[in-house]
Amino acid sequence: MALQRKTWNTVLISLGLVLVIFSLIWLFAIFPPLAKLPADHHKVINFEGTYEVMNPETGSLDEILVNVKREQQATEVQDDVLIINQIITTTHAVAGMELPQFGLTEVLGVDRSTRAYVTGYGDMERSGQFCFPEKVEEKTYSMWVLSAGRPLEANFTGEEDFEGLRVFVFQISEQDLDIGTQEGTGLPQVLDIVVDLK
Repeated sequence: MALQRKTWNTVLISLGLVLVIFSLIWLFAIFPPLAKLPADHHKVINFEGTYEVMNPETGSLDEILVNVKREQQATEVQDDVLIINQIITTTHAVAGMELPQFGLTEVLGVDRSTRAYVTGYGDMERSGQFCFPEKVEEKTYSMWVLSAGRPLEANFTGEEDFEGLRVFVFQISEQDLDIGTQEGTGLPQVLDIVVDLK
């Protein structure tokens, strides 16, 4: 009887050690690579919205309905920084014609784990988040906004049901944000932006 109890104790202790070792391997070796942006990252993001553009004939702002497509393709990994080529194409939502003056090609350098921009990588200096981190919290995030040329605050506003999932909702909201002068005219430019992120 004592021998059986000793055998069971040894088996249970061994099983416990195996589980502890497996959980440590999962935590430190298997899970971290799964939480990173993949080296073959490819994503197409579509937006609908409006642009207000100065009409040179009337001197007033004309509103244009637009569709914006962002295509992101990872090209390489350098020191755990994902190098992403991003092509932005804007089309007139009603006429369907491309608006090349609002298009852009850029190179981004993003930390694969934190998903934040990394200084010294990409075609220009950027700071803040490229996208939300793996574990999103109910707090404010500093998100890089291309049209502002700087990071803006994405404030947590609550939760909602979206396509069958309970998700966090964040909002970037800025009014009369100075973004420099318009090339060619020297006129001051300001940005009004409201973006809901889910």
